[in-house]
Amino acid sequence: MEEHPDYNNLIQRIESSGYKIVSDNSANPSAFVEVKDIVDAEGKRIRLEKTLQVFKGMRYLDLEHEFGHIEQIEKFGDISLPTRRYTITKKGTLREFHNQSGVITSKLNDILEYHNRLKEFLRLYERKANVELLKEHATGVGSFRMDASKAMISPNMKKWVNENFPDLFELEIEYQRIGGREYEQKTGRTRGI
Repeated sequence: MEEHPDYNNLIQRIESSGYKIVSDNSANPSAFVEVKDIVDAEGKRIRLEKTLQVFKGMRYLDLEHEFGHIEQIEKFGDISLPTRRYTITKKGTLREFHNQSGVITSKLNDILEYHNRLKEFLRLYERKANVELLKEHATGVGSFRMDASKAMISPNMKKWVNENFPDLFELEIEYQRIGGREYEQKTGRTRGI
């Protein structure tokens, strides 16, 4: 990842968006974006804690994927789209706040992941990535398509997508136009943000 010529530029963009980069050194490391909305007892925002977790040996294209999630979240500006909401206890530790409205739900996560994976596949296709890499990423697109479609059955969710990610349907059309579904394989899947 660090050897990629655009690595430093992308790291600078991540950090300038206010994200702290932390490394996962566990036995089964993972990469993800986390935005903690820290609120007082009444639910008024105190601060946002924005983190990107990475791990040793991570591919640059996976860093780009996580940056795609950062771009999705950052488009909401000061309103933000937190992953969880917490309050500070008397002991100074964080505890989940009782009201989680406005945070990323599992349905919204499926839509965001589908959107990000479509963009990622198209980016790799434009770069003329090898067939195995395209298959890997097309499989990711396919694995989230069904859940994203189920989530968008709700008129409110469909309206939200149209207002906030109007390019989703154009991305789907382009994905189909270039034959993205032909690269899909039936395998297990990983979960979103």
